[in-house]
This record gives sequence, structure tokens and C-alpha cells, in this order.
Amino acid sequence: MPRSPNKLGQNTLFEDIDIIRTMLGLPVFLNPPYTSAAWDGDAKTAADSGIIDLSAAFSVTASVRAVYATLAIKDGTVDVLASLGPDSVDDNALTSRIQTADQYDSNAALVPCDANGDIYFTASGNLDNVYIEIWGWWP
Repeated sequence: MPRSPNKLGQNTLFEDIDIIRTMLGLPVFLNPPYTSAAWDGDAKTAADSGIIDLSAAFSVTASVRAVYATLAIKDGTVDVLASLGPDSVDDNALTSRIQTADQYDSNAALVPCDANGDIYFTASGNLDNVYIEIWGWWP
């Protein structure tokens, strides 16, 4: 059952606690992290670069200021990059680079969001696998 934001008592106790923390402007940390079917190991290309709507893809509360995210990538080509940031100009708040062919590179960082609470994904080439996990957010 999907979360009911701002509707206390219609969620699990822990989801209600997250809603209260968000209302108070406190960071919300998650365990397990939020995941998305679109970002769970799928292949991505440079053509997939663009805005990720965090509320639609990961069920993150709308209009958050930042998220703590993990980005993991894998590819057979060395030096292919993927990054996350608030927009296409400042897209390097979190970057992963393939250093060894067919090995994962995974990094985590605080990623600022745009005014709508979304982040921007950039890929410098073809990637065999891309994983994004959201471990928390700042309202």
C-alpha cells in the first residue's frame, strides 16, 4: 500500500514518524532505503540523462531540499561516468566512474535538489547497470 503523505494515522507508525519529521523540517533517514524499478540495475545511456522526479520514482516527499543517495554503476568500458545533481549544470554532487571493466563503482553523497525536489541524472555513455537508492532527505 502506498504511503499517504500528510495523512497521519493512515500509514505505519514509522511512516507517520517520517511525515512528522518532514513537517518539522528535520532530516528523514531510511533503513531500508527507497528504491525504484526504473533505477534497480537497468541499462542507461547518455540519452537517459535528465530529471528524476523523486516523488514519482522513489516516493520521496515532494519539494525536498536534498537527498542522501547511493549511485552504483557497472559497464564493460572504462571511464564511463554517471552523476547526480540539482540540474544539468551542477550535475556532479554525486559521481561514479567505471575504473575497471565489468566492476561496480558505488558512491554515496548528499545531493541538492531543484526547486521541485527533483534531481538530475547524467550519463557520459552507455552503462550496463545503474542503481540509485535514497537513504534520506531534508525537507
